[in-house]
Amino acid sequence: MLYVSYVIIGLVGGFIGGFLGLGGGIIFVPSLFIIFNYFNVNVELTIQSAIVTSLTCVVLSSLSALIKHTKNKLVVWKTFYQTLPGIVLGSTLGLILISTIPSVYVKMIYGLLLILIGVYMMRKKNDLSNQRIKNLSNVNIVSVFIGMVSSFLGIGGGTMTTPYFNYHGIEIRKCIATAAACGFSLSFLGLLISWFFNSYFINTYYDILRLIVVDAFVLVSISSMISSYYGASLTNNTDVKKIKLIFSYLILITAVFVLLY
Repeated sequence: MLYVSYVIIGLVGGFIGGFLGLGGGIIFVPSLFIIFNYFNVNVELTIQSAIVTSLTCVVLSSLSALIKHTKNKLVVWKTFYQTLPGIVLGSTLGLILISTIPSVYVKMIYGLLLILIGVYMMRKKNDLSNQRIKNLSNVNIVSVFIGMVSSFLGIGGGTMTTPYFNYHGIEIRKCIATAAACGFSLSFLGLLISWFFNSYFINTYYDILRLIVVDAFVLVSISSMISSYYGASLTNNTDVKKIKLIFSYLILITAVFVLLY
């Protein structure tokens, strides 16, 4: 049942991630949190394990998307390089915080951030790429913030990077493609650098890599990579705005559940 649960989480999260262009982390973390609690996986560290395991899954899913977007020449590399230092720094700081503060505070911060994401999705504007492309505003501060929030949510950051790029006049497909490059960087480099600092410079409660539940990572990653393709294929034929509104309510309900669990 545990392994079946992982596959279902991957299929649902991957499908929704491909369908809405958000990445599956929004589904992975609360679902893994519930499953880990039910099956007593990493007791006392369930929320940290759910977040870090989800972020590890993002490495593969965002890399797969990045390869495809690169072939289609959709990635705006100049924009990516502008945000790269900040998102990696922010992701590293977020992961170090996850490994240094008690579970009750991690869960509280996660729930509050999830509420902010849900409210943001409800108020999100439509495509703004008809305006003139302009330089990214406050890119260093914004990218560090995105990296920190993304690592705390266990996501690739597309929920925030895509509208941020789009607001500055970049066409929406290129925003999504560039967000995939950012998602791979903040998840992979954030995990790697935070592990390095955890191991050699900072005394922490938990080793970042030991928070990864390997069997969950393997099954969720594989199943999500399969279902995300089919989710993406439905996007053009569906009223995505209505679906996103429904999904934002689900996020808010999930946040309340996590906070009260």
